[in-house]
Amino acid sequence: MKEFQKVKNVKLFVNGQGFEMLLINLLNNLGFYEVSGKTDIDISSIEFNSKYVKRNSIFIAIQGLNVDGHQFITDAINKGASCIVVENKRVFDELKGNPKITIIYVDNSKKAMALIANAFYGYPTAKMKLIGVTGTNGKTTSTFLLKSILESAGKKVGLIGTIDYWINDICLPASKTTPESVRLFELFAKMREANVEYVVMEVSSIALFLERVYGLKYDVAAFTNLTQDHLDFHGNFENYFKSKKILFDENLKKDGFAIYNNDDSYGKKIVADFEGKKYSYGLNNSDFTAEILNLSFNGISINIKHDNEIVKIDSDLTGKFNVYNILLAYSISRVLKFDNETIISGIRKVKNVEGRFKKIVSEDGIIGIVDYSHTPDSLKNALETINQIKDNGSKTITIFGCGGNRDQSKRPIMGKIASELSDFVIITSDNPRNENPDKIINDILSGIENKSKIIVEPDRKKAIVKGFEIANKGDVVLVAGKGHENYQEVKGIKKHFDDSEIIYELIKK
Repeated sequence: MKEFQKVKNVKLFVNGQGFEMLLINLLNNLGFYEVSGKTDIDISSIEFNSKYVKRNSIFIAIQGLNVDGHQFITDAINKGASCIVVENKRVFDELKGNPKITIIYVDNSKKAMALIANAFYGYPTAKMKLIGVTGTNGKTTSTFLLKSILESAGKKVGLIGTIDYWINDICLPASKTTPESVRLFELFAKMREANVEYVVMEVSSIALFLERVYGLKYDVAAFTNLTQDHLDFHGNFENYFKSKKILFDENLKKDGFAIYNNDDSYGKKIVADFEGKKYSYGLNNSDFTAEILNLSFNGISINIKHDNEIVKIDSDLTGKFNVYNILLAYSISRVLKFDNETIISGIRKVKNVEGRFKKIVSEDGIIGIVDYSHTPDSLKNALETINQIKDNGSKTITIFGCGGNRDQSKRPIMGKIASELSDFVIITSDNPRNENPDKIINDILSGIENKSKIIVEPDRKKAIVKGFEIANKGDVVLVAGKGHENYQEVKGIKKHFDDSEIIYELIKK
């Protein structure tokens, strides 16, 4: 896959003009609403943050997790908003009758924003095929594989995910795995202008819960797996599962395809209520199965079996977890009727995905691995892969921390996994955010019984340096948790920090 310069501050235009539409045309599919004021007024932008409101904006007041947008209505009006959407009936009653502003009351502001944004940008996905991938692990790699396969088939492709947003060969910086609905439909509009035919998306549980993809209809919805993550947001595992399930229950077309991991205990459950076509993938007893022929640091060889055909696939990706990612991408591609030659070619073109088990080998034979494994399951998968394919007698050295202001319950679990599957563990900082880094480290340590092979170094750069100092030829140093991220956030301040850069600096000395 080619590397492209990221483009910043992209603005969308139609025929050289900014988007603009009469308010009445934005309300056609809104369902229940109550309005006070004129509806034949021009709307030039949709905003949910009053900071960005300008003349003729429509401001949608969202009840957020920490901030209530209804508190910023006066600010939005003062900045020139011509219409205000609220979900608080008391606020609506207080504002209605104001001759200077149109007020709209809706049941759910988040749903309303998605529907309004879709209409504002002219229903941009109407002629596109949407592929949505959800699950705890594997979304990013699976979507990059799919993008490559579709491009090998000569299709114009958009990708929306954790690392980047892509519009054909244009790469845009990603703000969220699945952006807010307004930004999402803005992206779709730009993709339409670029004649995109297929859009491959990572669809997060948070995005599903917060209605960011409300109203979208997917041609294919895929499920990777479900392991502990985001419990700080969802509260418990059942709520986490229910949020993922929305993709299949509400967003998947009736004549679309559901594809699920049959080896995961939640696979059958997540598609249970979908009445359309379902396909399973896994290592055994599935519609699409994989036989592992070879796993090494140099790549994977597998046989994929479907119906009466067996297809051999070689990939530069490695690890059992990537067998599942390749199998998912293959399954989706075959369901969409792409031929084996095209699929194989597309998979072969993906040499690595940034921050996903990225291998960096020093001149003296130390193998560095940079991986985004920030959940118990992903850390376990990475370490089991390393231990399975490393040379006999080689050490596994793990360097990791846990993010602040996130699920605290996974910290001791990850500490236990790292200590049991590593020869040495260096516990350090990840993104402590607004938490005390020492507290996070102590939470990790609480899950470790034998601390004789544990080193604590809160400074992440020093921790990486230490890991390579104690490593010898053939040893593997796993730097886990941040992957593609190029920053570290401490006390709300982001500073540039890239695990890969640090390793490259070390091996060049």
